[in-house]
Amino acid sequence: MGVLGRRTETMSKSGLRNGARKSVVAGPAVADQYRANVRCINEYPLEDDELEFIGAINAYKQRHNRPFPTWSEVLHVVKFLGYRKPAQAASDPPIPSGS
Repeated sequence: MGVLGRRTETMSKSGLRNGARKSVVAGPAVADQYRANVRCINEYPLEDDELEFIGAINAYKQRHNRPFPTWSEVLHVVKFLGYRKPAQAASDPPIPSGS
């Protein structure tokens, strides 16, 4: 049999073909623990100021072509919405009330 009949594929050091990515599958216990720590947007109705903030961030991301704004950019948007640091800053940020 000649060499022409063989198909060759490149292999990376990890043994994956043609640059494919290896997927890592976590067990159900890890997935349940992850879900328990993630706050879904649909768990409770959002308040008007939360919707305004989300809308402002989304508008900033679209206008500046930034899928993930930096914290400085987020602060810029928050200040644009009217945030001003109070004269006496609290030691801990307020905890939202869960109804």
